[in-house]
Amino acid sequence: MIPPIKQRDRGAILPMMAVGIVTLVGIAALVLDLGRLFVLKTEMQNAADAAALAAAVELDGKAGAQTRAMAAAKGRLQHLTNQSQVHELLANLDDSSMNTADSAFVFYNHIGSEFDEPSKPAGCIAADDANKCLATGDADSFYIKVRLNPETSTSSGSYVVDLFFLPVLRVFGVNAADDASTAASAVAGAKAQYICEYPPMMLCNPFEAAGKTLAQALLEGGIKIGDEVRLQGDGSWAPGNFGFLQPMEDGEFQGGAKNLGEGIETPEDQECTTMLVKTQPGEIEGHPNWAMNTRFDITGHGYNAPPAPNIMVYPEDTCMPPGACGGVDPRFGDGVWDMSTYWTAYHQWGVNHPQLNLATSAPGDLTNGGNLDADGDGVVMRAEVYDWEMTAGWMPCSTSIEPGCASLTGPTPMTCSDTGACVRPNNYPVPAPLTDQGNDIDPDNNSPIPLQPPVKHGYPGWSSGDELNSKRRILYVAVLNCTAQGVKGNKEVDAKEVAKFFLLERALQGNSAFDYAAEFLGMATVETDPDILHKVIQLYE
Repeated sequence: MIPPIKQRDRGAILPMMAVGIVTLVGIAALVLDLGRLFVLKTEMQNAADAAALAAAVELDGKAGAQTRAMAAAKGRLQHLTNQSQVHELLANLDDSSMNTADSAFVFYNHIGSEFDEPSKPAGCIAADDANKCLATGDADSFYIKVRLNPETSTSSGSYVVDLFFLPVLRVFGVNAADDASTAASAVAGAKAQYICEYPPMMLCNPFEAAGKTLAQALLEGGIKIGDEVRLQGDGSWAPGNFGFLQPMEDGEFQGGAKNLGEGIETPEDQECTTMLVKTQPGEIEGHPNWAMNTRFDITGHGYNAPPAPNIMVYPEDTCMPPGACGGVDPRFGDGVWDMSTYWTAYHQWGVNHPQLNLATSAPGDLTNGGNLDADGDGVVMRAEVYDWEMTAGWMPCSTSIEPGCASLTGPTPMTCSDTGACVRPNNYPVPAPLTDQGNDIDPDNNSPIPLQPPVKHGYPGWSSGDELNSKRRILYVAVLNCTAQGVKGNKEVDAKEVAKFFLLERALQGNSAFDYAAEFLGMATVETDPDILHKVIQLYE
């Protein structure tokens, strides 16, 4: 006799319930354990990001950069561990060793970012990623990768978490793990820079053919601080040539001679940009020259705005004109200039002075702690003389030009104390405040603002930007690898460096040729020129 259908199905309920329970437990385990693991993985990734950013701050190209970067990353990880809401993954990093091996860090000089050259550098050392090149040392460590995984920890069990629910599946015969490991990595870099308040000028790297940056050439003696450099342009973009860029306004590059002139005259109006610049080709009228000469109180036009009585021209290197000094580029001098003759002509009071003796020896302490050799390297640059003249108030004074200087031809026309503090004679011509009042009102005391002192021999008193300081004769010039980037016409190119120059003389008005005599002051850096260069630390991966 065949049993009823209802009786035949009665034995299937238990297996179905078992399968259902296993399924429900499995789903719960996946939801709870894997969800928890996802949260911890997110926390771990945040830690890797923060560590990479902290490390990238230390990548300044100086000695010890890699060591400092690794220490900064480890310190950040330790801090995050102490502050973490959930400690499973990072809790074992809270001891003094921080348990993160140096193998957790990889340094690159090229990762293919927008701030890198399109092609890999020569001698690229292949990294774990085919698009990256390993750094060779501190100097070219531009990026760092932080890797958090069990293989890069010095402590067993790092980055491993226990699972709460999945092991329960063993009761049902499922082979489930007791724990799970996770990993995170991040790449950050300090190569991104922004440049601000710079005149739209450029120089094709004179050392590009040798495979060196201008900064490298400076370190290796190819060029010295204090050397004269003739900033010359002939319309081509060969190494060593000087040219112009298009200023940035409202987020757009602005071409044309007038915009160029305004950008040179008032660089403080130049918007901050990345190191991506755009060249200004073609014949440029006299706008750059008159703009450059505003730095000497010479306006481009206008009978009611005369220049200073005399525009101080500092001597060129004695080996000039260009081509007579030898060296890697005919436009480079050797830094040797006739300071004694200059001092005799414009600072007669200091010649053969018992304390100063400026005609025969390196100048020492002059007035109120001022020193011509400001950087203490034993070489007096023209820019240092200029800064001293400005700071001390001893303007260049020639007996053949200034009537007030006629009585200053003696060897000791001023009195100096044993400490070197000097008192200028009463008849020494120095800038003095005008008695007339200006039209502007000082909001602090509701009184008229006095007009500025009159200019004296290049004293930079005038600018449409109202910038009254000695830096008007300092030029910040973008340095490009013109050959590698195929610079020609209107083209956006990457400026790798920014060089500093001191203008020795004014430009010729109405001249379409650009030939500026300048003294090389070295490279602009984020540390020494914070108003010009700004480093941006950012994540790339």
